[in-house]
Amino acid sequence: MDHEFCYDESGELVVRLDMGQEVTALWLNTEIIPKRDMAFALLDLINDLESGTFNEKLLATDL
Repeated sequence: MDHEFCYDESGELVVRLDMGQEVTALWLNTEIIPKRDMAFALLDLINDLESGTFNEKLLATDL
C-alpha cells in the first residue's frame, strides 16, 4: 500500500500511508482534509509545482 483514501469509523475521510510516512498522514488528516479550503489550496500547489509555475512555494496551514 502506497496510500489509501478511506473513511474511518465515524465516516470522516482519512488517508493512510506506508510506514515511515506517518507524519505526512497525520498532517493530511488533521490540517488538510478537514478544511476544504486547505485541500483545494494543496491541489493548486501541486498543479503549480507540476506545471513549473513555481519551483518552491509555501502552503500555510493557518487558513
